[in-house]
Amino acid sequence: MNEKQILDALKKGPGGVQVNITEKGYTVSTTYRPAKRCHGGTIREAAFGVAVALWSDRRCPAAVRATLGELEL
Repeated sequence: MNEKQILDALKKGPGGVQVNITEKGYTVSTTYRPAKRCHGGTIREAAFGVAVALWSDRRCPAAVRATLGELEL
C-alpha cells in the first residue's frame, strides 16, 4: 500500500483530508469531526498514522473503514 491509496481512502470521509508540507516534515489531517492528525518524516508515515488512528476509532466513517480494510492495514 502506498500513500496515494491511503489518501484516496481518507478522502472518502466527510470533509476529506488535508496535507501540509513544511521543511519540518509532513502533516496529514482529516477534516472529519473529530479530526485526526499525524506528523511524519514522509507523507506515507503521516498518512499511515492517520489511517491507523481512524481504524481504531469506532466513529470512523463506514466508507473510510471499508476502504482501509481493503488495504489490509
